[in-house]
Amino acid sequence: MARIPVGQTIAFAYSFTIGNIPAILGLQWLQLLVIGLGVYFFVPAYFSAIASTIATQSSGPVLAMLGAMILVMLVNVAMFSMIYSALVRLALHRATGPIYVNTMVDAAFWRIIKAYLLVTLLYVGILIAGTLVIRIVALLSRSVMGEGAAGAVLDVADVTFSVFAIYILLRVSFLIPPVSVVEESAVVRRSWDLTRGNSWQILVVLLAILAPFFAGMLIISAVLSGILPGDPPRPDAAPELAVAYFNDVATRLSSALPWIIPIGMLLYAMLFGLMSSAATFAYCALTAPNNGKGDVSVA
Repeated sequence: MARIPVGQTIAFAYSFTIGNIPAILGLQWLQLLVIGLGVYFFVPAYFSAIASTIATQSSGPVLAMLGAMILVMLVNVAMFSMIYSALVRLALHRATGPIYVNTMVDAAFWRIIKAYLLVTLLYVGILIAGTLVIRIVALLSRSVMGEGAAGAVLDVADVTFSVFAIYILLRVSFLIPPVSVVEESAVVRRSWDLTRGNSWQILVVLLAILAPFFAGMLIISAVLSGILPGDPPRPDAAPELAVAYFNDVATRLSSALPWIIPIGMLLYAMLFGLMSSAATFAYCALTAPNNGKGDVSVA
């Protein structure tokens, strides 16, 4: 059984991303701009919709924003797919066309979208099944062992379910971009097959990659916490207070997002570079030397 070389994968991800910053930015800026514009227009409008819902006692504004949220999420998935497809090709030395803009929509792009939508459905199914199982465990444990022991059983069940969900997601999603670009097989199943016995390796690689990204996001969150108002009014407070609070949030976000979004775009550009290159290197390691898929070396 092939193993992902953890140290080499992490080293390649960082060296590739740092060594190809102009190309990585060029292949993402358009998609990240679209995502950033969605954040700028949607997030403040969402809080304004909450204020309107409270003021009018009508769910119409929030329901309209939920529809917009679904549209934004679908657009984001398309943008992510374009980014991953281009960056995997860059890591495989298969990049074609200009590197200062990415407008490629090909078969690999659609395979990535399909795979991530399937993983999303799988995740929703796992959540539903896990919720049902935990509820059944709760009922049985309370009836057999009483409230005190039932709490401990539920804690164990929650942890077990969380570990199981993380295990599944790591296995099915990590290699989606390179498998989609190189192969024409069932992407999710192929990713599952290739990552057998590599869950811990994938987890360590992801932790090493995500650490600087999360550090940057924590800094942004700390800055935002100083800009935004404090805790929202209590549920039993006057509606006027809640309306004023959420309108204030929307106003402050509109002022802060123009400088926060570019910083976030840079963080995500580096994250996508690291994720794509790590997954591509791991894929090459797991399929070499006799993968039957042609030249998939990153060397």
